[in-house]
Amino acid sequence: VSISSYNPTKQIALDVDGEELAVWNAPGNGWDSFADRVVTNIPLDVGDHELKLRFLTGQTNVCMISLVYSDPLPPTPPSTPPPSPPPASTRIKMYHELGYFWQCDNVCDDSDPALDFDPKWCLQCDGTACEENEFARMRTCDETPASTENTMFELDITTTELGEEAKIKASNSNLCLTVEKYTDKTNRMNTKMKPCDGSDSQIWWTGGYGSFSGSVKFEVHPKGDPDYCLTTQHHPKDGEDARVEKCAFARKDVSNFWIKYTPE
Repeated sequence: VSISSYNPTKQIALDVDGEELAVWNAPGNGWDSFADRVVTNIPLDVGDHELKLRFLTGQTNVCMISLVYSDPLPPTPPSTPPPSPPPASTRIKMYHELGYFWQCDNVCDDSDPALDFDPKWCLQCDGTACEENEFARMRTCDETPASTENTMFELDITTTELGEEAKIKASNSNLCLTVEKYTDKTNRMNTKMKPCDGSDSQIWWTGGYGSFSGSVKFEVHPKGDPDYCLTTQHHPKDGEDARVEKCAFARKDVSNFWIKYTPE
């Protein structure tokens, strides 16, 4: 809009479709000294629109109004969220509490709480790092604060309509705890460390018993199967393989719960 006035306090306003877009002061250099006043990037839909100049104070000349079409601004691309941090590594310990008395060999006395202690059995691979087709075994939990690749696992947790599910992955590797003969269930199924492929035989589920998140105890079931649990044969002992058995057996032997473990 090109405007002039003898007084720089004189004003006009520009409205589009009843919405005020700009208010301008005149240049104040005389009636014949015009100056442009510009507003940009007015978004307009296809169709008719009303453009209105309002003389707010009077005593202002308008020489011309120019409209220039420009291509619409490109849409702002959606922001890409930062990648999720990798799951934290943890030891996975079979849960124990007062009154369990595992593998006592006739030295425990159920009436003496002083003889009831947590033997601290953890999942562990035998070598310095987990290897393909290796069994995950029960070993005395490594109490060193520094993580070692054969004792540390990552719980890669997702939430589904069934609740929490997780892959149990050996730290710093692409090996996941896998149920063998997943589709041909028997009363007892072995587990081995195999390359992570996202198959159902590598997806574990709490079955509604506890949570993989936080520091509470949890059961570990094959995906969607409430009747089978990750456990050991009877009570845990050194070198015993972690395996999947009927939860009824594991609960009877109180070897059905696990917990994430950090040495004190």
